[in-house]
Amino acid sequence: MQWDPYGDNLKKSGCEVLDGLNALIVAIGAHHATHLDIEALFLDLDMIYKLQDCGKQTRLVFITSPPTVPRTDEWPESYKDRRSGARMREFGALSKSMIERKYSKWFVVHQLELLTPFLFDPLFGDLAHYVATDGLDAVLDEVTAKAGICQ
Repeated sequence: MQWDPYGDNLKKSGCEVLDGLNALIVAIGAHHATHLDIEALFLDLDMIYKLQDCGKQTRLVFITSPPTVPRTDEWPESYKDRRSGARMREFGALSKSMIERKYSKWFVVHQLELLTPFLFDPLFGDLAHYVATDGLDAVLDEVTAKAGICQ
């Protein structure tokens, strides 16, 4: 497992990143949405999605952006964070649409749909992540199934 929030290592490595992997699970977009950088998101998605053409048997799973927890603290202003519920919905819809149109070999986990019922749970944690919330179970179940783990 590797933390790569903008897919930089995937873009540099190309097809060899898939060597020895049964599944590649990609979740980018939430950090692009911070600064409303839709152009960079599309360029990054396009580079990453092209991994389906590598001829490998690796299962490819894309996780759309999660819903953004409503913030009333200094974070959005201090860090110029422009994420909102509507913007994250749009980013997720655009990502999902791009996959369905151009990259049919990717399995999609629409995290926004799965986590929206749990939108306020992170308020009792770090105000950003769904780790240790009940909502994460649904995401993990779908990722596990689509990645072909435990079949």
